[in-house]
Amino acid sequence: MAFVCGAGMCGMPSSVRVRSRVAPLGAGGSERRARPRGGSRLHMAADSKSDKRGVTNGDVLKYGVLGTAACFGVYFALQATGMDSNQAGTVTSGVLGIGSVLAWTSTYIFRVANKDMTYAQQLKDYENAVIQKRFEELSEEELEALAAELEDEKKAN
Repeated sequence: MAFVCGAGMCGMPSSVRVRSRVAPLGAGGSERRARPRGGSRLHMAADSKSDKRGVTNGDVLKYGVLGTAACFGVYFALQATGMDSNQAGTVTSGVLGIGSVLAWTSTYIFRVANKDMTYAQQLKDYENAVIQKRFEELSEEELEALAAELEDEKKAN
């Protein structure tokens, strides 16, 4: 269904004609394609990071269901102690809201303390990529000299 506005429609004078600047998909070369940001190393780092944490989509769903069940449990437990249902709902909502904010804040503080922030991780990945590139550009003589230097360092320690 197309939206047509012009030729006296939409309160515009009949001499005004509105044209769409959006080309249909596949028309010409003007379409924009979504590209992943960063290189393949960044994606591999993100994959290994999620494996390290062990959090999957199924885990997120499981935590959501458990959190919802816990809220209902608190609500019904408060009603069982004789609290009015409106008051129990207010207390449960407050506990959920404050608990969610505290949980999110604690994860943020934990990531900052461990330097597990996005910028720090990107900087570390960049430094590793630069070191790898420099290592690949070394000649055979430089590699042998580096290996000899490392062996001398091992013997000194």
